[in-house]
Amino acid sequence: MLETENQHLAEAVSSWLHYKSLTGLNGLFNEASMAVPIAEFLAAKHGAEIESERRHPVMGAKTNSGRPPQIDFVRLKRSKRTWHAAYECKFKTTSYYSIATDICRLVSLSQEASVGKPRSYFVYATELGKADTILTNSFQGESGLQSYYEGILLRDMDSLGKESSFSLSGLHKTQLQPFRAFCKKTKLSVPSTIKTRLEGYSESGKFTTAIWEVRGVSGSKQLRSKEIKALYE
Repeated sequence: MLETENQHLAEAVSSWLHYKSLTGLNGLFNEASMAVPIAEFLAAKHGAEIESERRHPVMGAKTNSGRPPQIDFVRLKRSKRTWHAAYECKFKTTSYYSIATDICRLVSLSQEASVGKPRSYFVYATELGKADTILTNSFQGESGLQSYYEGILLRDMDSLGKESSFSLSGLHKTQLQPFRAFCKKTKLSVPSTIKTRLEGYSESGKFTTAIWEVRGVSGSKQLRSKEIKALYE
């Protein structure tokens, strides 16, 4: 078992959700509920360095109307200008489109020099039955059912501390859709190769929390919408 901050954060989120479920409140859980233990844990560790719903520094500049895109949690450096870390969070959803979009939101932070080079984390929590595992949804590939997340996110306790690297050119066209859609909507690019590392994994009662570090591989080509489309045409 890793004794790291992200492992402890995963344990805190799962334990909090389990505790609240024992009080009968689990029917009211949503993504905002999940934010409570994350905020409390990070604030206890880092105090005023933690901000929630910080404007996304790259996507915000590309949005012309509506609420500007935001990062769920940011740990700021003392200067308040550059960032130590950024966190995007999801609760219960298994939507590959939604999760892949969060990966894009995180890796695109490297395109804004003013925030420095923050570590980027995707935090996922869900409620499962005893025999279930997280994120098992699949799609129909050319040779049968194919997992959306295979090779993208490691998803079990045995993988804790291990890395997975994937190239966009190696993904099925179905898996590429949210990456292309993100780039098309935001006019941004994403790295051609992305690495994820399972930094935290915890089960408590019916609740499981996983935390991955997400980053573009150094030296990767930045791909825009048209270049991603060309990968499956």
